[in-house]
Amino acid sequence: MILTVHGVDLNPIIIGGIVAAVGAFFGAASGAWLNRIATKEADEWRRREESLRMLRWAAESAVRSHIGTAKLGQDMLDALYSSADLLQDADKPLVDAALLSVVAQAAEDAKAPGVIVEIQDEEA
Repeated sequence: MILTVHGVDLNPIIIGGIVAAVGAFFGAASGAWLNRIATKEADEWRRREESLRMLRWAAESAVRSHIGTAKLGQDMLDALYSSADLLQDADKPLVDAALLSVVAQAAEDAKAPGVIVEIQDEEA
């Protein structure tokens, strides 16, 4: 069936309008999907950046001479390590290294003959 108005064939115009509407829908949908992916990646990046700032602060605090500050830093390192939301698995070796450094610093500060510091892996 051919639609005409004043001798003008309307079929290509109708088909073109439908194709344009479908194309606009899929373009908007794919743009929204890509925006969600980018937002999720940016959120993960911001979380990682913040957790590494907390790690840096905790590690610096854990070796301070003030006992309260050092204890708070050590507790923060423990909390970061056990947090599933804040720390990614790839960053856990950084916390391990910081905790080992704290233990080594405590052993060095003890300077008592015969003091043995033994570090056990919780997974073993």
